[in-house]
Amino acid sequence: MEDEIIEIYEYNDQTLELSLVTEEEIPEALEVVRDTFERTKNKKCKVFRLESDEKMRSYMTDKGFAVKAMRYGEMVAVFVVQTEGVDKILVETGLELSEEERKSAALIYSWYPMTYIRNGEGVPVRLINKMMRAAEKVMWDRGIHYAAGIIDYGVTRAMGTFGRSRYEERGDFQKENGEMQTLFWKDLKKVESHLMNGDDDCPWFRIEQVQEQEGPEIYNFMQRIYEGIPDKSWFSMDKEEKILRYVATAGFAVKAEAPVGGHEYELAGIFIARTSELGEENLGKYLNLSEEELTRVAHMEIAMVDEEFRGRGLQKELMKTAEEHLKFLGYHWLMGTAHPENVYSVNNFRKLGYEIVAKDLKYGGLPRYVFCKKI
Repeated sequence: MEDEIIEIYEYNDQTLELSLVTEEEIPEALEVVRDTFERTKNKKCKVFRLESDEKMRSYMTDKGFAVKAMRYGEMVAVFVVQTEGVDKILVETGLELSEEERKSAALIYSWYPMTYIRNGEGVPVRLINKMMRAAEKVMWDRGIHYAAGIIDYGVTRAMGTFGRSRYEERGDFQKENGEMQTLFWKDLKKVESHLMNGDDDCPWFRIEQVQEQEGPEIYNFMQRIYEGIPDKSWFSMDKEEKILRYVATAGFAVKAEAPVGGHEYELAGIFIARTSELGEENLGKYLNLSEEELTRVAHMEIAMVDEEFRGRGLQKELMKTAEEHLKFLGYHWLMGTAHPENVYSVNNFRKLGYEIVAKDLKYGGLPRYVFCKKI
């Protein structure tokens, strides 16, 4: 994966390529580190403390990895991730973390300078967040499910960086020398929550992943919407136990909630993606995929929006959110079905770049288009 471009960041007239730092590139990466440190004004802040070349080299190789940003052939930024010895560091914080969390976490912002951006002309500030996301993809590919970050207490710039990347504060702690620090945390298994703009009637919607304990509420919502569908052939309603399994273990669900005053919300729409237990139902068979490729197929299973909130693009937003997470998880073929006369679902699939790859009778003899999108 070292030579593979993880992500391309387009910014104004610039194109920045993000990829792993190779062993041959470590001297250049260290030069970026030293150069940036010399330009840093606030050298007393631990975010910008300079470790020895030997220690930094170990973080870039056997004890972690580094992501670089290349612009016109020049390395302009380096992002370092520590993957070994993180458990011990997290224990020393004294904060409440499960053993599973501690043992499956990587540290992306520690007591050494982790993100270095040369103060070259036109290097975008948000590049840090792009590099953080690229690093998270590498973590996931390596079986790391949590990303942790530790910064000096009250460092507002670093706090803003973590906030933009959807990290949550897990707590403050005091080191033996009396210094206060803050632990930031992100569960990479979860969909990134965000807000979606609405209209005058509902100014915004909250988009986030459904938790396992919310499964019964999701099923009741679906049942209510289903009862209002005039032509039941448009939708094949699964039993409750299947829906609960999709939400908990065989996939995930994303919900849209509308504010109803104070801190209260009401469910406006849901989307469910199936990622496992597809078996003979795997739609990848329409593409003649190999056995290995079939494991990279995800089903865009169910989309439902309350009648009160339709016409605002919620179904499209929920599907886009699920697509981004599925891409992060490593799925390549997104597939779904829709009744040919269900123009709303058909149009949503097409607007998101899905193509019809088959027309077949499914779910007990009901006509369906089979859609596919490769990501």
